[in-house]
Amino acid sequence: MDAWNSPPNAETDPWSAFGGEEGESIVELFESLRAKLTTFFEARGCIDPEELADETLQRVVLKICQGTEVSNLVGYSYGVAKNIFKEYVRREKIKQAYVDSQKYRAGVEPIEDEDEAQVRERRFKCMEDCMARLNKQGRWLLLEYYKIKGQAKLAHRKQMAEELNISREALTLRVFHLKQRLKKCVHECLENT
Repeated sequence: MDAWNSPPNAETDPWSAFGGEEGESIVELFESLRAKLTTFFEARGCIDPEELADETLQRVVLKICQGTEVSNLVGYSYGVAKNIFKEYVRREKIKQAYVDSQKYRAGVEPIEDEDEAQVRERRFKCMEDCMARLNKQGRWLLLEYYKIKGQAKLAHRKQMAEELNISREALTLRVFHLKQRLKKCVHECLENT
């Protein structure tokens, strides 16, 4: 049996040291970890928890590739996630302070309502067009996934995963990919209008 077909072990598979379950591939390990991190950021009320989970994993993988020794991948990732959450809170405070300062700044002319309305209308039109380009299943998945807000959304998303006969992590991953396609489409649409 050659090295490519042999079962993974700590000597031939460096990822097995991270505590993945028996037979779990590194992809499955990271998908599971991404779902846990997404839940971590969701529970803290972050606007885009999937994006923060991805940022966390990018930093973790970068550190590992740079030679940082990690004996507990999940624990290490949560440590990085806590730092990213602190950065997120600081950024949000800075944004809010800037917005507040601009509201009351003397001598600044407010954006005309017509211009703002036109920008919103363009965005809305692009979003409509891009949603229409998705297949029926993709549109349903995105709309249903974000339909419920607050604490009830976790139970709703779990129910969605059960109805689709997939794991919660797989559901999150599908929505993430759809959302990325939608963002790219809207961005391109706005640039071309």
